[in-house]
Amino acid sequence: MIKSLYIKNYLLIEEVQIDFESGLTVITGETGAGKSLIIDSIELAIGARADSGIVRRGCDKAEIFVTFDADREGVQEWLHEHDMYEGSEAILQRIIFRDRPSRAYLNSRPLTLNSIRDIASRIVAIHGQSEHQTLQKPATQRDILDGFGDGLDTARKVSELASAIRRAETEKAGLEDRFRTLNDKLDLLQHQFDTLKQLEPAAGEFSELKAEHIKVTHASELAATLGEISYQLFYSDDMTVSNTLAESVRRIDKLLDVDDSLAQFKELLCEAQMRVDDVARELNVISERTEFDPARIGMLEERMAALQQQARIHGVDADLLPDTAAALGAQIDEIETALGEVASSDEKLSQLKAEHRSTSATLTEKRKKAARRLGAAVTENMQYLGMADGEFSVDLIAEEPDTFAGFGHETVRFVVSTAPGQEPGPLASVASGGELSRLSLAIQVVAANVTQVPSVVFDEIDVGIGGKVAERVGRLLRTLGKSLQIFCVTHLPQVAAKGDQQLNVTKSTRSASNIQIQRLDEQQRVKEIARMLSGAKITARTTEHARELLTQSGI
Repeated sequence: MIKSLYIKNYLLIEEVQIDFESGLTVITGETGAGKSLIIDSIELAIGARADSGIVRRGCDKAEIFVTFDADREGVQEWLHEHDMYEGSEAILQRIIFRDRPSRAYLNSRPLTLNSIRDIASRIVAIHGQSEHQTLQKPATQRDILDGFGDGLDTARKVSELASAIRRAETEKAGLEDRFRTLNDKLDLLQHQFDTLKQLEPAAGEFSELKAEHIKVTHASELAATLGEISYQLFYSDDMTVSNTLAESVRRIDKLLDVDDSLAQFKELLCEAQMRVDDVARELNVISERTEFDPARIGMLEERMAALQQQARIHGVDADLLPDTAAALGAQIDEIETALGEVASSDEKLSQLKAEHRSTSATLTEKRKKAARRLGAAVTENMQYLGMADGEFSVDLIAEEPDTFAGFGHETVRFVVSTAPGQEPGPLASVASGGELSRLSLAIQVVAANVTQVPSVVFDEIDVGIGGKVAERVGRLLRTLGKSLQIFCVTHLPQVAAKGDQQLNVTKSTRSASNIQIQRLDEQQRVKEIARMLSGAKITARTTEHARELLTQSGI
């Protein structure tokens, strides 16, 4: 429940602190005194749009604080979920600046207005003077029925499923367009991949083939030249390089007795001879086994041409064809996965539609049961409020189930008749202005009785009502206040007398630009209700009548 309200520099209110209790709180005051400012300030605190023009003249900002019970089921869970629970009480704060955007806080922590509205929807519901206009909207009638029949969660699920179906259908359409494009691309990629896979290129293969091709095509020249070199180094009958080195070693050896420092050159010449001999033998082996092979050349040239052709197709170096094959394989896997999503999107869409049908069918059953009970409850309230021949019912108009509408399988329509023999029809076309006001109240009281919030506000919903009906309105609100915290702005003394507490709104006698709000004690209530009964001139008779109203209400 709402525990207190603090307002500062809001329009004609300079500063006021109001503490609230459970039960029915009535708010009274002369016409134009500013009674609705209390309700308006609560609406601002819970996320209504704000205009800088509401800031009191001469001030730079207006401030509104609403303290509420944080331990109620639903509220506490929300606070814990958002890591904002700080004890049994919580405070909503709204600051409206004259020269910059307003700010909203919960427990001194800034929040978006959407978040404020989310938590506030668990705290308070406000029914205003124009509620009968809102009641004519199909969505409002549907919400009232679903709330009454404990179907709001089911209705929310149906709406979520409908949105999911729309998204899935859009996704599927996009996938189907992409499917055609990807399928064509897949055929090309698969052909390219299969060609490379059949070719089986190895890393660096082209460079190796090219090097071998050069050697094979120059085999004759290579064999002849290497043979000649080997012959001259070691195998010639004439003086070879090896023999010349050997002779040089023998001659230096004879000179060692003359100059022993020549030993180092002897070693070098010996080493040179050994290397020359080794080179000569290796070159001879290569020369002997090197032969011109036209078949091998043809095979190499064919393989190189195949690799070069694929390299040109893919625009890469021939040695990188294995990497290209791997990349093609990865693209094929990715496309095949994407194509698989088309099939899974069909399955997903079918599951969503089946779940929507099932959930909508559950909602339909809840609505059928609730429609009968709501019709009876509102009819009872209508007749209690002076519409003796009034009858109210709820029509459920079946929709095509395959439309997968966000509201389920049926449209909800409130119908009413207010006179004997009158054909039931929509609210606006059947009820008169006064009847519509009472009908609205009858519906709101029933709806409030099953509300999921602890506090309900009625802002001058008793306009156009008087006499015996007014007294019954007060009784209804008083009864409702036994289970909920009810606020009611009223101009009817019969309703005001039923309040568990009464707040009176007045303009200061010193300045018309300042509003004061006062909790009335018993004697003050008698005086205020007497004023409501007779106007400015209060007589002993009206005072006694006011006291009698309070006595009858058990005050």
